Amino acid sequence: MTEFGKIFSTAILTAVAANFFGFFKDRRVASSKYTEESLKKIYVPIYKILYENLDPSQGYEGIDCNQFREIKALVDKDPDLCDPKLERIIWGIYEEIQIDSYNQINSDSKFDCTVYDEDRKLLEYVQHAFNKTRKSLGLPADIVYVYPILYKIRYSSKTYWLLYNKRKFKRKIRKK
Repeated sequence: MTEFGKIFSTAILTAVAANFFGFFKDRRVASSKYTEESLKKIYVPIYKILYENLDPSQGYEGIDCNQFREIKALVDKDPDLCDPKLERIIWGIYEEIQIDSYNQINSDSKFDCTVYDEDRKLLEYVQHAFNKTRKSLGLPADIVYVYPILYKIRYSSKTYWLLYNKRKFKRKIRKK
């Protein structure tokens, strides 16, 4: 092979590799912009709304219908930024509200704003998605909510039993 052929093949190979890696870099940058936008417009406001009802002494009791309306307005405003699981959870709560309002209209009682999401599906999903999105953007995140298995281990009754006995054992050693 001539010297010109070596130079030409090297130039072609370099150009193909540069375009190949440039394509994936542009794709990753576009994806991170989309992820950042969904974090700012969807998850952070929903996270703030859900944490209004989180009392450290009593825990999470759920959301009322006014808070749900705020969350639904956020999702309806930017439906392209929501993932399907979040939409399913929100539609499930919306159906509960519709059934409750229909039942109260038929029973001729005054409509009171009851509490929804008592099973914590929305809260747990938003915590998971919020922290996972932050981790993918390189921001600080609580790793327990990113990986569901760690969440189950952390909040299982066996974990509390082990921690209690570990502290009890340490106290016995200190006394001796």
